[in-house]
Amino acid sequence: MHRPPLSFDSPLPQWLADSPAAAGAASLYRTAVRLRNGWYDLRRTRVINRPVVSIGGIRAGGSGKTPAVMLIAGILRHLDYQVAVLSRGYKRTGRSSLLLAPGETAPWEFIGDEPAMIRAACPQVFLGIGADRYRNAALLQKKMEARSMFLLDDGFQHRAMHRNLDIVCIHESILSDRLLPQGWLREPVAALVRAHLFFLICAEGGIGRMIEVGKRLSGRFPAIEQFLLIPKKEGWVHMASGKITDSPPFKSPVAFCGIARPDRFFNLLSASGVNPCKKVAFPDHYRYTEYDFSSLRELYSHGLITTEKDAVRLRDMPNIPGERLWYVKVRLQFAENKSLHRFSHYIKSIDQ
Repeated sequence: MHRPPLSFDSPLPQWLADSPAAAGAASLYRTAVRLRNGWYDLRRTRVINRPVVSIGGIRAGGSGKTPAVMLIAGILRHLDYQVAVLSRGYKRTGRSSLLLAPGETAPWEFIGDEPAMIRAACPQVFLGIGADRYRNAALLQKKMEARSMFLLDDGFQHRAMHRNLDIVCIHESILSDRLLPQGWLREPVAALVRAHLFFLICAEGGIGRMIEVGKRLSGRFPAIEQFLLIPKKEGWVHMASGKITDSPPFKSPVAFCGIARPDRFFNLLSASGVNPCKKVAFPDHYRYTEYDFSSLRELYSHGLITTEKDAVRLRDMPNIPGERLWYVKVRLQFAENKSLHRFSHYIKSIDQ
């Protein structure tokens, strides 16, 4: 019997995603996930003597976890909490743990591009970088005030450490996605039952689609409360000077990025009236070289625009065309004003 092609996004080429080999690999992966979760269901988690908020997802990349961490860190600071962010530091150089006090910095290569982005946006937080997040939290809490909280970055699958509030960032494709390697899901959708809250993070112009996803999730997980969040463009930042403008610096630049969902960046540009003369998408967490820019040199006259995450990896790189390079600064915000008060209530409820 002929099977129609799969319509969902996949890390594999479409012809391979629809193959029996990929389906078999996804089935084996499902079994491994089920065994791992069963083991953690029977195991006691390690508890730190501070409230812990986990921000994670079940999709591999591109669901808005890092912007959500920055949003929550800002809310906690506004509520007069000291904050420490615990991150593995994906694709960083080295394996030893790094602990940074407020104001302390380290090259992005040593802590990872996403923690470096968090550090730049939230210089007043502590950072604990490394695979053993419990150990890092235990060391950091000795330096922190009693009124403090930990944010467990990308923590939904990090089940060895207890969390008081489990937030899952929801991507719009979640109900049509498949398990790795056929699709992008780290766990089956049924695993969402472990969550306490859903953050429904919209893509540019995708509020309607996300509201529909939220309704369908409510049918499956009625006890889990939802918050709708939208990206807000806060300005265009000049790489060399740090100058910020409200209007796009170019109408037809070269747009490039190395993030999990480049389509979101390109769609944001389009919605802002920017029509790139060329779009270049590198792999997520890509380490740029001088050659990457020399290959675009003939297009410098059009200007270059990238993302804030890419700017972190480019900031200290020599021989980049900083005078012609801008990045767009985007922050998450709650779609409804009352949601901030409602979310703050959840934060206060775990610190009793």
